[in-house]
Amino acid sequence: AIAVSLAAGALAIVVFSMPRFVRPEMHRTAIAASSQTERGSVADPKSDSATRAEEVGPIESIVAVPRQFDRWLTQHRDLADPWPDFGEFVRATLLACCGASQIKAYRLLSPDDHTLLPLHETAPKENDFPPLRAGIRGYVVTSGKSFYRDDKSNDSIHELAGLIQGACAWCFSVHVQDNLIGVIQVGELANTEIAARHRLRLMEAMVSLCWGSLTEACRSRLADETDSVAGVLTPEAFLTKAGHTMAASYAKNEPVSVVNFNVEGLRRLTDNGRWDIAKDAIRRISEIIRERVRENDCAGFFDGSTFVVLLVSVDAELASLIVRKIQSHIVDTIKSLGDPGNQIDVRCGLASSGARRPSLDALLSRAASISTEARKLGLAMLACTDEANGVAAV
Repeated sequence: AIAVSLAAGALAIVVFSMPRFVRPEMHRTAIAASSQTERGSVADPKSDSATRAEEVGPIESIVAVPRQFDRWLTQHRDLADPWPDFGEFVRATLLACCGASQIKAYRLLSPDDHTLLPLHETAPKENDFPPLRAGIRGYVVTSGKSFYRDDKSNDSIHELAGLIQGACAWCFSVHVQDNLIGVIQVGELANTEIAARHRLRLMEAMVSLCWGSLTEACRSRLADETDSVAGVLTPEAFLTKAGHTMAASYAKNEPVSVVNFNVEGLRRLTDNGRWDIAKDAIRRISEIIRERVRENDCAGFFDGSTFVVLLVSVDAELASLIVRKIQSHIVDTIKSLGDPGNQIDVRCGLASSGARRPSLDALLSRAASISTEARKLGLAMLACTDEANGVAAV
């Protein structure tokens, strides 16, 4: 928790304990941000959000944020995707502490392509991906400075703010250890003391603190759920994520496909002491698979020799094309491994949901049995689809 006192315009923070997953440097960031020079106070029209925030009490709301987040994290860190719920937590917190409303929160999907994803969306529409470096968001990101509507020192900045859809009273970027991870845009602020500049700056630090803690928790969980050699999900983690993903696809009447890549010959290599070649084969095959599946697909590694992939919104025909391309790249990779005696081979089984919506276990079992059948027939790949009246070959 963080104790906060406000007296004669001065702000002091005393850290006496830290919520789980919060690094000490994050607290130093919060303290440094709150001590920066104020540039005035916000003077926007009073709204209903101000009344609700005043009832809570500004000081009590700010002091309670770390404790509330710690409790929230305990309840949500096991979710497959905690970010939509975290977006709601941010909105509720900014409303209670600053009288903020019309809040849009975005997280950075990838540092390379600078794509912003709304926190409240798991599968947003294409036009929900706003450009990172355009308009007022671009100013905030590139300058490292927050935007406050009451700051009249730069007219051009206000022109940028006017270009975005909807009003903008406050916009700030979220950083963890100097790395940009998100942007928050606020449409309206209550015209009360709870929207004073020093409180806004403190809340920016608080949001970064909570956001960074959740990021660290997700990374820690991902490390626990990832196979150390293959770099994809462990069996338990795969079954959990794939189950949620499949249920979401079925709810939207979308097909799914399960692919089983059985890497043969690894046992012979390890029995002969060629662990280096066996591990290299696993890593390189995994890299090919991960490069060619999407973020919302799932990939796992089973029994030290089998990769299993769940393809979302993909029917048997499209899945077959995808898998053939993956298989072709795998074959080329195997040839370059320096495998003595060409002991490594990969068989592929593909099963798609079709019209009957089989369970995940049923599709996994079917894909595995098809892979075995492909080996018996001397084929590299065999596929099937679960039609309304049973299984038919493709």
